[in-house]
Amino acid sequence: MPTKKPAQLPETLRYLQPFANALAKLPPEDLNEDVDTSRLDAALRKRVRGVDEEAADAELAKDRDLLERWLTDKPDHPAHWIRGFLLSPELATHLTQPAEAPPRGPEMFFEAPAGWKVKTVPFRLDLKAGKVIGSIMAIDELTFAHLRWQREQAMKTPVSAMEGFPQPKIEGTFDVSEVSYEQCSGKKYLSRMTSPAPWKQVDYILRAPGGFVSIGLGTVTGVDFDESPLESRLHTLRLSASA
Repeated sequence: MPTKKPAQLPETLRYLQPFANALAKLPPEDLNEDVDTSRLDAALRKRVRGVDEEAADAELAKDRDLLERWLTDKPDHPAHWIRGFLLSPELATHLTQPAEAPPRGPEMFFEAPAGWKVKTVPFRLDLKAGKVIGSIMAIDELTFAHLRWQREQAMKTPVSAMEGFPQPKIEGTFDVSEVSYEQCSGKKYLSRMTSPAPWKQVDYILRAPGGFVSIGLGTVTGVDFDESPLESRLHTLRLSASA
């Protein structure tokens, strides 16, 4: 994954730089139509704020032309993805209309362990404690059932047996257990890999008061960690419909 910041865009296009920097952090295979464009959308809306659709289209065309010229000798710059986005049909129409309110999802209540940081985003709580990172995602009952079924199928079908996949020698364990944290209960999935490299990941698919959640916990490097601090507070998890 690239870590070097991309070259600075021309001064008049500098409003696109934060999004270009974010794109540079993504692996090349993730630079596709699934990229979250909310930050780019916000930057472009600010760029054409206060003008009508025709004027907005002219301003965007001016920026696109400048970007195309600037990128001529920079084949690997992530702003090529932005250029493609600027070619989107009816972009000016979209940007000059009121932005739709993003879905809020259910409100989640969780008393995190001491020292843990919690960031609230729609449908999810992002967790961080030192090198440990994770998330608590609100899901519906259908997704709850599907994820459990999917996990069970994965246990029955080794990766090496799946068509089109290479067959490295993978050694480790995959344990499933029924868990209960007062009114929050379900299954815990503990994955440990010892070869070709040590790795640990813990996932939970749980019923909680007010709904269902999928929880993932791990580290960027896969090093071992203790999930018990999180488990000691899962009894506090609650969901309620957003207002």
